[in-house]
Amino acid sequence: MSEPPSHNARNAEIEKAQYDYTGGVPVARPLAPLISAPSPAPEHELLLSSEPKRAVWVDMGVAILFVVAADRLTLTLLFTVVALADLSAGLSQPALQRALFLPMLMTRTITVLFVVLAVLHHRGQSLRAIGLAASRIGIDILCGAGAVGAAFVAILICQYSLLAVWPELFEEMEENAQRIMSAVPRLHNLGLIGVALAVAVYEEVLFRGFLMPRLRRATNSWTAAVVSSSTVFVALHALDQKPAALLPIAILSLTFSLVGVWRLSIIPAIVGHFMFNAGSFLVLSFLAGDTWN
Repeated sequence: MSEPPSHNARNAEIEKAQYDYTGGVPVARPLAPLISAPSPAPEHELLLSSEPKRAVWVDMGVAILFVVAADRLTLTLLFTVVALADLSAGLSQPALQRALFLPMLMTRTITVLFVVLAVLHHRGQSLRAIGLAASRIGIDILCGAGAVGAAFVAILICQYSLLAVWPELFEEMEENAQRIMSAVPRLHNLGLIGVALAVAVYEEVLFRGFLMPRLRRATNSWTAAVVSSSTVFVALHALDQKPAALLPIAILSLTFSLVGVWRLSIIPAIVGHFMFNAGSFLVLSFLAGDTWN
């Protein structure tokens, strides 16, 4: 049986290994622990990297189905109650729509939040999976304010640039304002601010927080996710907005989407969306005066 190497022989082997490892430069101790690559930082939960693509498609389909079904069901029930109680007697169609606006808005907001939270719970995900987190909230708020300012400037530039080929643009914008006043009841300023907040929350949670990251996971492309989610966002607004209003809506959607991708958060989008809606409502209320009733 061979004898174990002596202490000096073992030291010689260690020194030779160190010499070979460092390319012939003598060192006092091994460098391997010092030059090993740092462990990669965990990916943000919003990226949904661990979710199968089939799962995100299923989640999007189920969420849209439930939101649309709840919207239709609520509208049907409200009209049924109004008809049975004969509350619509003497009311014009615009007046009836205004009467149902707040119940529909509350139902839609609650439904969207409930469906999104249910999907997150089912998948074992936290609020970070839709871009909601308490960290860096101050910076996100500032980014939201900056984003809506930049979007407002871009809207003005685009609108005035289009006047040469679309002289009726601002007339259509005035018609769109009349359409909004016919659909939204005249409220106190605090009520208008509450409406602006509710719309900003449920639209941003659904489109920028829920759909856009899952479209990115499904397509492996932020570009495809931003374009497709913004297209759906604009198309849905086209159902009750004049064509001239779709340009500002598209610019806002793209701006909020891009800042959301940059920050991996929907808080800037919620803040910017709320500021734009609230500002629009308050300016419209001031300019319309008693004509908004």
